[in-house]
Amino acid sequence: MLCATQFLKVNLAHIFLFQILLAWIVAALVILAHCAGEIKATTLTDVLHTACGKPGRVACSLTTALYCFGTCVTFLIIIGDQFDRGTF
Repeated sequence: MLCATQFLKVNLAHIFLFQILLAWIVAALVILAHCAGEIKATTLTDVLHTACGKPGRVACSLTTALYCFGTCVTFLIIIGDQFDRGTF
């Protein structure tokens, strides 16, 4: 059975992990913004093309396409789930 001190330890561990991940993400975005400013790039695809060449551009485009596809599927699932509940 969990007591209050164990619950507090779990929460503190999660908070610590969250802070580390947040710092990592912010640092990555700062580095990305600096690189984009140095090469005068306006899109993430341009930055990856400069850093990784054509494979970077292709990987970025494929990732964006897969993300959009997943978003559309999720939207259709949510709409399909709600569609039978409404009446017109």
